[in-house]
Amino acid sequence: MPNQPKKPEKTWKIRQALVLISAILLLVYAAKNGIRSNSIPYVTLVIAFIGASLLFLFVRYQLIVTTPMIDFRILNQREIAVGIVMALVAMITLVGFELLLTQELQLVLGKTPLEAGLFLLPLMIASGVSGPIAGRLVTIFGLRLVASLGIFLSAISFMILAYTDFSHQTILAWTGMALLGFSVEASMLASTAAIMTSVPKEKSGAAGALEGMAYELGAGIGVAIFGLLLSGTYVATIILPAELPIDMIVQARASISETVQVVQKLDNDVGVQLLHASRVAFSSSHNLVLGIASSILLALAVIIWFILPKRLRSQIPHAS
Repeated sequence: MPNQPKKPEKTWKIRQALVLISAILLLVYAAKNGIRSNSIPYVTLVIAFIGASLLFLFVRYQLIVTTPMIDFRILNQREIAVGIVMALVAMITLVGFELLLTQELQLVLGKTPLEAGLFLLPLMIASGVSGPIAGRLVTIFGLRLVASLGIFLSAISFMILAYTDFSHQTILAWTGMALLGFSVEASMLASTAAIMTSVPKEKSGAAGALEGMAYELGAGIGVAIFGLLLSGTYVATIILPAELPIDMIVQARASISETVQVVQKLDNDVGVQLLHASRVAFSSSHNLVLGIASSILLALAVIIWFILPKRLRSQIPHAS
């Protein structure tokens, strides 16, 4: 690391960070509360309005101060903005899929946490080996091709996984996960290349901070978005047994984890019927959520292809 002079004008922005965190938490809470059948609409709207207002004020303040906590002005450069979007989407994709799959493996297929973790190994291994290979591909074929192809392959892997039966098609599931891990990691490396080769030298620290925020925010948004989509489609598709006690209907319909808790309280055929209904509903949710994600990624791959230049000012010689 080169020696950097001290900059006393740059201080810890604790209050600004708290405003940003509060805005994100309020928006996520409003989104989660909005899909509940027993939620109060005007309360949800008020919470969403407060969260959106805080987020707007935070961004507005960052654009007018001389030493912002997050320098959003560098997003005026097209390549940096695209790189941030790729970093955000990559983390949303990876973390959201892990949430979906771990729930399916444990709550639908009955695997232990250790067994579920071992089942995910192809995804992790492919992510690990992707970096050096993708770094080399960037130098040979250029950033635009690697970035677009990485997002495109992520979409293809989601489409494969959307219609894969994880209980019987293990090899196909592992193949889809390996493709997803490799392509998502390639997209993450491409996002770093797009950002760090386009930003001015004096703004490199701000760009790195913005990319780091995109990764962390993407992880949180991935859990929120995939969780909301799963919950929403699950609630809409589950068909509860007619014999289910009335006082258990709300809990049984809330989510698959809540349904499993209800099943544990039932010792008769109703419990068996409810468990079967929950698995059918979750499988439908699985297909729909991954199908939606695949469509969005396909559109993003096309957009990136047309927005990014073929090569940036410099290229990554190898993965760090």
